[in-house]
Amino acid sequence: MVSVLVLASLALPGTLKADVLPLGGSFGTADGCLYARTGVPTNEDTLFLLTPNEVATAVSVCQFRKVLASSARGYAVQAACSARDSGEQADIELDIQVSEYDRITVKLAEGASWGPLGRCP
Repeated sequence: MVSVLVLASLALPGTLKADVLPLGGSFGTADGCLYARTGVPTNEDTLFLLTPNEVATAVSVCQFRKVLASSARGYAVQAACSARDSGEQADIELDIQVSEYDRITVKLAEGASWGPLGRCP
């Protein structure tokens, strides 16, 4: 996962106040939604979970710090990301795109994207 390597290499110290997105629930892959219910990460390649507070994979988590912009099509969010086995954080910007079919795609600045993610049951 190239995204995780980029996140781990951009380490910035500090903690900021978190923002919450008005998503009305969690969105994810099947493994991401299972993680939302159990708290146990599963498959590294297919676990993606978006909650109102963060976006997570099996190996990394990005906590939302500030909503930079919002529209009917989504949000630009500043997030503090870290690998699950590291305390170091990287500040990145995420583009969270909402489709008319209740699906969400998370795009990272370096070009990677996660999704589309469906609403978790």
